Amino acid sequence: GAIAMVDELISREPTATERQQEQLLQLLHLCPVGIIKLDAHGSIVLMNPYGAQMLMPLWTDGRPINLFDLFGAFAPEVGEMARRFPARIGKVCAEHRVFLPPAAPRIVAAIISVTLQKLDSESYVAVLTDVTAAAERELSVRASEERLHAVLNGVKDYAICTVDAAGTITSWNRAAERLDDYRSDET
Repeated sequence: GAIAMVDELISREPTATERQQEQLLQLLHLCPVGIIKLDAHGSIVLMNPYGAQMLMPLWTDGRPINLFDLFGAFAPEVGEMARRFPARIGKVCAEHRVFLPPAAPRIVAAIISVTLQKLDSESYVAVLTDVTAAAERELSVRASEERLHAVLNGVKDYAICTVDAAGTITSWNRAAERLDDYRSDET
């Protein structure tokens, strides 16, 4: 009897619902962000492989227990925001950056963006994205802009201005302000 039931399950075509569930599972496994379901206290109920990969360096005993506890040393505010969130459902935080310093040999310095959504009174879903490379690019662009600004404002004898593709002045240095008697924001 049991063998016949197993043979029947194996040989039959999957239903449309079963195909959709399989496609959803494949999507969750291939998704390049961590997706984690938590209970009301932050205990990890379910997570995709990328989420496990992101959190693995934080696990001290080899298995995750509670996301809020894992972040406790680096970002205790994540658990605090969840505990203080007044609504029954809703977005607790969006793209909150958690800085993971290299505090132990297994932890590589990283910046993780955390979005936490309260689904109901009993559960949350957390979406984790590694934004380390993007943050490094932001710092690099900001440093380049600051260097350029310092150079432009450091030139005393020459008026320097920047223009867009249409020829409209977008900025100029202090020497240009002094020579033309217009402030940069007035152009």
